[in-house]
Amino acid sequence: MNMSSEKSEEFSRELNEFLAFRDDEERIEFQAELLHLELMDQVQEMMNVRGWKKADLAKHLGTSKSYVTQLFTGDKLLNLKMIVKLWKLFDCKLSFSFVSKKLDQQKWVVNVPATRSPQRDWSNKSENYSVSQNEDGNYELSYRSA
Repeated sequence: MNMSSEKSEEFSRELNEFLAFRDDEERIEFQAELLHLELMDQVQEMMNVRGWKKADLAKHLGTSKSYVTQLFTGDKLLNLKMIVKLWKLFDCKLSFSFVSKKLDQQKWVVNVPATRSPQRDWSNKSENYSVSQNEDGNYELSYRSA
């Protein structure tokens, strides 16, 4: 093994140690932050549709612009009460579901209001995406893992 390869392996090992979770609590915190950021990304999309800035969102939620900024930066995490406020404000459906990791196939569904048809052709079979219209008239973008 040459010196460059040894340094590369050492760097890789150190990087993996650095990125590893110390315990389950740290892993849970990380996953909570990821979920928060996914939800805030959806909030940003809804704001963009309405042409809103963070100050507009704060006004409609009855909270401060600094709190809204903290939500977007991840300094504060959404709580259930704020999620319900956002749900009502944007007049949308929100669904959470627990899916067993042991299932052969998992399915994720994203509801898109009928007023916003999907912008992209999501029917690429190799990626396991499909689009359908549900009974509410909304579009459902589904992904199935193999």
